[in-house]
Amino acid sequence: MQKIDPSLLLVWARVAQLRNLQAAGKSLFLSQPAISHQLKRLQDWLGEPLYHRTARGIEPTEIGRILQRAGENMEAVLQEAQAVRDKTKDLLRGTLRLSASHTNAEYLLPLLVGEYCRKYPAVNVRTATMNSQQAWLHRDEVDLILIESAEDLVREPVEWTRTTLIETEISALVPVSHPLSALTAIPLEDLASEKLIWREEGSGIREDVIHAFRQAGIYPYIHYEFSGLAAVRSAVRNGIGIGFSSTLLSPEQLVGVCLIPVVPSIPHTLSVLHRTHYGHLVASFLEVIRLSVFEH
Repeated sequence: MQKIDPSLLLVWARVAQLRNLQAAGKSLFLSQPAISHQLKRLQDWLGEPLYHRTARGIEPTEIGRILQRAGENMEAVLQEAQAVRDKTKDLLRGTLRLSASHTNAEYLLPLLVGEYCRKYPAVNVRTATMNSQQAWLHRDEVDLILIESAEDLVREPVEWTRTTLIETEISALVPVSHPLSALTAIPLEDLASEKLIWREEGSGIREDVIHAFRQAGIYPYIHYEFSGLAAVRSAVRNGIGIGFSSTLLSPEQLVGVCLIPVVPSIPHTLSVLHRTHYGHLVASFLEVIRLSVFEH
């Protein structure tokens, strides 16, 4: 037995409600001939008339009224499904999982998560902070990654997309009591002879600085390694040596230390990575990023 095309019931329900083919066509953005064709298909399937013509329009037959109710019920179900979709978009619920490199966690993550939670209070946001390499290695556990440049760390497969958020530079982090703090810029070769404080392996800042040294034909000695930006700043503040940091530090983070540009400059980027195909939760966070980062 030939199955009915559900769209025919939806068209018939609208025609039966309005009692006029032309009016039904306008409401459905269909021409009157298209409406007539749909009704003919439904009547051919049914094998009986759906309506009679009257001076005031059309009048459904007894079986036409039964199919009208079926079409109206179908339309109500579709409207309910649309409402669920709209509610999913506007009143988001669920869990959004984020990971962020240390620089992103200090500079961008609190701003973005705070704004997101105010806008979508029903969403549970879970965050984790680690270096760029670790964040990338654990990408299957999260929905978005806030990562640093380090091109040799990240190999983007087809299903992941990267968007640059901020382009900045890396400067030398020097104790205020150190003679180099009086300079306006420090050549890389001058830093090679200093006791240098490095981030742990996998750090985007570390990889960018090492790359810059090697580009200049310099292979500096790794004296000290600390995990995290706060530990590096504390080590510099206590006179252990000279470190490196993004220029995005706030005044509160520069107590006892100063940032001095290096020559040649070391570019550094903060980026967001997400899967190419994503749902409403990721889309809503990307919109918060757009409003908070790109429009300010």
